Amino acid sequence: MTAAAVLLEKDPRLNVFELDRSRKELMPQNQERGRVVLVVDPSADTRLMYVQFLRLASGVLVASADSAEDAIRFCHEIRPDGIVADLGLGSQDDAGFFDTIRSIVGPDTCVVAITGAPNPPPHPAISTILRKPLDPKRLLDSVGVEWRDDD
Repeated sequence: MTAAAVLLEKDPRLNVFELDRSRKELMPQNQERGRVVLVVDPSADTRLMYVQFLRLASGVLVASADSAEDAIRFCHEIRPDGIVADLGLGSQDDAGFFDTIRSIVGPDTCVVAITGAPNPPPHPAISTILRKPLDPKRLLDSVGVEWRDDD
């Protein structure tokens, strides 16, 4: 995946969004937009699962990144309203990644870390740590979005 720049509709049926640096002019920094949640996970299947769930359950715009580097670039270019990231992204230590993200997005952005570890240590840059298997309602609550009711 390339670095983040704008949200581009990838699958109209699911309204799943991916990032495309070449189309940056489509979304100026001051453009009105809905809430954007960034999902960061090295596993394509896991990313897709979180992206689809967040989009379908809450209606938020969802972007994804497969690495700490892409997530950081995305946060610089388009400040997400919430971040859901896997602990253990590989190329950067977790504390450094979450510190960097927090310094970019500020104190009011929900930063959620997901882990399978039994006792993950708390970190001041992380708003919430969720353990796998995830409770869907807790995931939505943690990023500050409501469950969509499409009755």
